[in-house]
Amino acid sequence: MEKFDIHIVLLSDQVLPNVLAVLDAAIKPQKVILCESDAMAKRGVGINLAEFYSSKGLVTEIVPMGTAYDYAVLQDKFLEIAANLEGGSASVAVNLTGGTKLMSIAAQNVFSAYGFACFYSIPQSNEITVITGEKEPPYKIKDQIKLKDYFRVHGYLAEPKTDKKFKIDSDSRDLCLELLENFSVYKDSIGYLNLLASKAADAYSLKIKNDIPEKHDKILELFARFHFISYYDDKRVEFESQQSRDYCNGLWLEEYVHLSLKELDKDIGLQDFATSLKITSPTGTENELDAAFLYKNNLYIVEAKTARMTDKGTDVLYKLDSLKDYAGMYTRPIVVSFKPLQGYDRKRAEDLKIKLIEGSAIKNLVKHIRDYIEN
Repeated sequence: MEKFDIHIVLLSDQVLPNVLAVLDAAIKPQKVILCESDAMAKRGVGINLAEFYSSKGLVTEIVPMGTAYDYAVLQDKFLEIAANLEGGSASVAVNLTGGTKLMSIAAQNVFSAYGFACFYSIPQSNEITVITGEKEPPYKIKDQIKLKDYFRVHGYLAEPKTDKKFKIDSDSRDLCLELLENFSVYKDSIGYLNLLASKAADAYSLKIKNDIPEKHDKILELFARFHFISYYDDKRVEFESQQSRDYCNGLWLEEYVHLSLKELDKDIGLQDFATSLKITSPTGTENELDAAFLYKNNLYIVEAKTARMTDKGTDVLYKLDSLKDYAGMYTRPIVVSFKPLQGYDRKRAEDLKIKLIEGSAIKNLVKHIRDYIEN
């Protein structure tokens, strides 16, 4: 595909196809003309994309199209755009991927008659297919979108959470593997450790007094052996540090997810990945993501849970589903849960198409994620 000075873009809720072409320096235009229907204007799609394009050094113009379902009106609008560009020195290409079907048909009929190139962007393969002029093979987009830009074009601000710091070393990895390799030994005690750590956190303390049943000694001994717990008996537990307390409160599983994504990245090459993200919506609503990664322009969001989700499980699932809706059709949610989901939550996850990786299966997390994303 050759480089064009101007891209004409048809806007829809799925903005990713309209963004990929401008991230490749080899075909990046100087200007983008956004054709925006009334429905898209009400949702702020054009303004959001215009701000993003401007941040990438592009001149941006928004052209109101009115309704997206009146062919005669759409044709007149496109004819007006074409007439203004005809005879100029700038080369023009039209991205037909967005908009309604009527918009795409009207745009192709008008702009191809004026000799403008028309193309279609395919996010899953990161390719562009030119559908006018001489037949040519699909163009492979060279620069792939990263997490920060992916969230940005969907209206979100993504920032790393600075209050969570992983202790990534061989000891912590060995602890994670011990917990997962011997799942049956620790499965009933990990929630109790979460409870102790969360009580201490609520009290802004590293010490917690509690009557501790003997059956939980093994989990306490394990975390003490790896220096996350400095002391324990049948009446109290003392955590090594605030970070160690957080680690006992489930951060160990988030770290294991992080290590698994690093391994997966080396194995198959992810576009981008991050752990512990704060996501702010256009309305200012904040959400925290344990992890997120991009592969073949699909966004995968991951929640890691160590406690049984009988009370909050549905909240977690609906949170993931809401982010899936906001961040476009290419979003895939994953729950990594040390305790297998039960009953209603399992059915709800199935209905919402949320991938579950649970219990002893987590020890093979890299394999399970790879199988899921490659299928």
